[in-house]
Amino acid sequence: MKYYKDRIYLNISGFFFCLHFRRSRLAFQKEKIKKEILNNYSGFITNEVPTKIDFEIEFINRLSYQLLHDRKNNLQYVSIARNKPGSSSISIFYQTSIYQFQLILRDILLKLLSKNKGFFLHASANNYHGRAILFTGHPNAGKSTAMIFLHDKYQALTDDSAIIKKEKGKFYFYQTPMTEKAFWIKKTSKRYEIDKIFFLRKADYFKIEKITDAECFSKLLIEQFWTKNKTYMREEIKTVLEFISQFKNFNLMYFAKDKNKLLKLLTRRENSMVHSFNKN
Repeated sequence: MKYYKDRIYLNISGFFFCLHFRRSRLAFQKEKIKKEILNNYSGFITNEVPTKIDFEIEFINRLSYQLLHDRKNNLQYVSIARNKPGSSSISIFYQTSIYQFQLILRDILLKLLSKNKGFFLHASANNYHGRAILFTGHPNAGKSTAMIFLHDKYQALTDDSAIIKKEKGKFYFYQTPMTEKAFWIKKTSKRYEIDKIFFLRKADYFKIEKITDAECFSKLLIEQFWTKNKTYMREEIKTVLEFISQFKNFNLMYFAKDKNKLLKLLTRRENSMVHSFNKN
């Protein structure tokens, strides 16, 4: 891990960020946010200065607060950053917390992905022989359970959020920088080819069925979008439809809370037959 005095360079899903920490009279705040970023995003820090910067984030002084009042809803807002619409840079005040920074970073990523054939997906994932297998589904479908059950044999890659992005004609999986419940998962800038995507269904038996109905799958996948922001939604849907037309390994997985049987189901040699067996 390396950073250059008052600059840190991040590589997140193939986008390069320059974080510039300006001189500050708030030395404690400056060092605090810098240390938190180094700790939280260590796996995304690049050791070389990128030849191209996709977005610049500068941290600056703000010695006074600007309060915005929403009297209609009885709310108050404190400004934590400023930027110009359409700009590829933003200025963040040193008083900003690491959690607020993450929200800003997420919005920047949504913007970049929408313009570059990518999207966020609610999903867990594991490293399956060097490729990513993704688990998605409705809330409480078992995304985290499946990921944890498989972790001893297949390294966990994410608990709740995934980035799907097209590069040079092919779609890849990237880990997101978002803080998740499974904070122990090691996250990096590495990209993975996608092996399979499973839509999870809780059951008292174990079964994998290949999805062949593209219309049904489109609805299932779009429901798992991270964003409902209309600014990004149109481009994301175009990208999802393109992804569906290109990637063909979508499956339904029915499973119960039995780690060994889930491993057995997944590690069976694949063939054209449907895999299934009962819980008992």
